[in-house]
Amino acid sequence: MKNKKKFWIIFSVVAILSIIPLVFLLNFWIYRAKNSYENITDGYLSGVSFEESRMSDMMVDEPTSSLSEDDRSVIRTGNMSFSVDDIDSTLETISATGEEYGATITDLNDYGKGKSRVVGLTIKVEESKFQDLFDGLRELDGEYEGSSISESDVTDTVMDLEARLKNYRSVEAQLLTILESAETVEDTLAVYKELNEVRYNIERVDAELKNLSNQTEYSYIYMNISQSSTGAGVSEEEWRPVGIARDAVRALVGFGKFLGSLLIWVLVFSPVIGLIVGLVFYIKRKRK
Repeated sequence: MKNKKKFWIIFSVVAILSIIPLVFLLNFWIYRAKNSYENITDGYLSGVSFEESRMSDMMVDEPTSSLSEDDRSVIRTGNMSFSVDDIDSTLETISATGEEYGATITDLNDYGKGKSRVVGLTIKVEESKFQDLFDGLRELDGEYEGSSISESDVTDTVMDLEARLKNYRSVEAQLLTILESAETVEDTLAVYKELNEVRYNIERVDAELKNLSNQTEYSYIYMNISQSSTGAGVSEEEWRPVGIARDAVRALVGFGKFLGSLLIWVLVFSPVIGLIVGLVFYIKRKRK
């Protein structure tokens, strides 16, 4: 009994002494991994943290108020409506006018006929030629119904995105340098993680800049051309008696099918109908 008790005491002491080194090694490994990650993302970046980088992204070199009018980024769109006698001739005139300014028709919707015909089109033109083309289109023959021009100044947005892109590319270059000097797997994985995030942000910001650049380099004019009452013909639709006769026959056949279907339903439910009618007559007769 004493030997058994002595055995368990020795076993417990050995087990405790074995666990302590394991716990120490585990804590050391966690601390080392954490410290390596912090060194990669903070110390290796020459003291520039990602939060500081994002804050610096918001800064611009100079206030936008000092920019000249030509340096500003403005998105302009125009809208115009006309009612004309000859829509097809007007479309040819619009196309010819657009060619003079290097403009192109990017979208055209033609729907309706006769008095109800309406054509909507979109014209794309360089920003520098927008106003001249807009003024030229206002001189079209027809009943001028209205127009408008909207402007959106995106200079601050463009400068902010350019600053962000510059900072992200700087961080990317530093991360690539760090990647070359990484000695452990933990360090390499930590750098790759941050590098993928930075490259994602570079692609996103670059796409936004390209989109804004396309909108500021080119302007769009949206036109709505409708048919005037003067230009519409007296008889807008051709009379087709054969087609009308066929429609009448189809309607007659449909009506005959409806009557036949109704008769079939009555025949199928005739026992039920007869039972109900018989009960009604029986009740009335009994009351008398």
